[in-house]
Amino acid sequence: MSRTAFRVLPALMGRDAGRTLAVVLLALALVGGVLLHRDYGVSWDEPQQRRIGQVSLNHVLETVGLREPRNDGSLDTFSDRDYGVAFELPAVVLERLLRLDDSQQIYHVRHLLTFVFFLVGVVATYLLAEKRFASRSFGVVAATLMFLHPRIFAHGFFNSKDSVFMSLWAVGLYTLIRLLDSPTTRNAIIAGCAIGLASGVRVVGLGLLLLGIASIGVSVLARETSRRAAVKHSALMSLTAGGALFLVWPYLWSAPLQNLREAVANMARFRWGGSNRYFGEFVVGSDTPWHYTPVWIGITTPIFILFLLAVGIWQTAVMAARSKRLWIDRRSRTDVVVLAALVGPILATSTLGSVLYDGWRQHQFVYPAIALLATKGLHTLVAAWRQQRHYANTVLLVAIILSSALTLLWMVRAHPLQNVYFNNLVVAEPREVFDVDYWGLANQRALEAILRSDDRPLVTVAAVSATPLEVGLYGIHPRARERLAVINPEEADYLITNYRSVPSPRRQDELLTASGSLFHRIIVGGDIILSVYDMTEEAAR
Repeated sequence: MSRTAFRVLPALMGRDAGRTLAVVLLALALVGGVLLHRDYGVSWDEPQQRRIGQVSLNHVLETVGLREPRNDGSLDTFSDRDYGVAFELPAVVLERLLRLDDSQQIYHVRHLLTFVFFLVGVVATYLLAEKRFASRSFGVVAATLMFLHPRIFAHGFFNSKDSVFMSLWAVGLYTLIRLLDSPTTRNAIIAGCAIGLASGVRVVGLGLLLLGIASIGVSVLARETSRRAAVKHSALMSLTAGGALFLVWPYLWSAPLQNLREAVANMARFRWGGSNRYFGEFVVGSDTPWHYTPVWIGITTPIFILFLLAVGIWQTAVMAARSKRLWIDRRSRTDVVVLAALVGPILATSTLGSVLYDGWRQHQFVYPAIALLATKGLHTLVAAWRQQRHYANTVLLVAIILSSALTLLWMVRAHPLQNVYFNNLVVAEPREVFDVDYWGLANQRALEAILRSDDRPLVTVAAVSATPLEVGLYGIHPRARERLAVINPEEADYLITNYRSVPSPRRQDELLTASGSLFHRIIVGGDIILSVYDMTEEAAR
């Protein structure tokens, strides 16, 4: 290709003409969220997450005297009282203000609200990149990478825990970078509030506080900040974070320090005794190998993002190795802090031997750091292209653009099941080697397919894998929902499997085919993620 064909590239990347593009992208994303949020099914965790918000709201009303105390549903005896409710509590308040009484309406509103929080994280990532690269155009690149990860995008609708926390972590990281660049009392308080709010969703958000204090400490060693200012700003940030966390987490009100210690301890060794399908074997969540999270990130992230990430990490590591002060200037300091925000949490869980499950959902909050470092990778490649417009550099940039377009096309075709994305590094059939639709999002589509084909007044269904069919009913229209009953597999008209916790998916298909007939399959990207078998007498004949 000629150089003339790429004269537009520096115009897009090198000038601050990105403000309009950023606003247009955000507006389109918001409109898209409004149009798409009803398409996503109800995930396994959502009813329990909503229950956490309900119990916490009742506790708040009892505390302020607006409701008489009751013995049932007390926060003190609730099993998941140590979950943060900075999102769940306002979500339940909104639900009651809107007077929603049907599950479909409730979860549609929750999905839209979750997406709004996702957009907050996108904006924070944009601001981080804009600040780091002094370019709105590269801010748009980072924001676009947030949308171009299929799984991250899908989680932005239904995952009110990990996705919301990811967004608030991005906000906290942005305010922390601002504090490091401009160490003022105001910025210390803002950073503390953001960190406290993020920790109110997942207590691991306090890791940002540790990262901030450590970064301030390094600034003292580099003689960028005085010891007095460092102590002042660290103390302000810590106190503000603690105060904000206390305000948004009713669980802490009765015994702040004791309950916070309990929550941190429970986070480190979470109470889940299930197993993950990992390279075809079942691995107990408490015994996952050190490479579990890096592998999951590697096989579920588009390859072009992985490539850009590798370039960004390499450039940051080389800079840090060559600098006696760990960082040279504000921009390199941002790179080091962002790299620490990516690597630190993953190393921490490996060191602590934390219970891990369902892919890398517990580390999803590191994705803004991945997007930022990948943006640095692209920034590096564009800079090299400007210096020497060699055909190899041009081909590489064209390949990245084409890969982005193909990923977007995959997302459109897979909608609304982008959460099952695997890249080309997985050469085997995914359901045979990894958990696929472990959220149970495809269940609603399967149930709706049954209802469209079977017009009987009552249709019975059952799951023959570890998947929540009852939860799948919540997103179905009330009149259609009345026609479905979830019963035991021996008596059900239709059997549904998403292959989770099934020793051999192919063998299960063979057995079900022998006693019934294949009725419906959901295939995403050429991979089977769910099958429905008709077990009625008509099917047997």
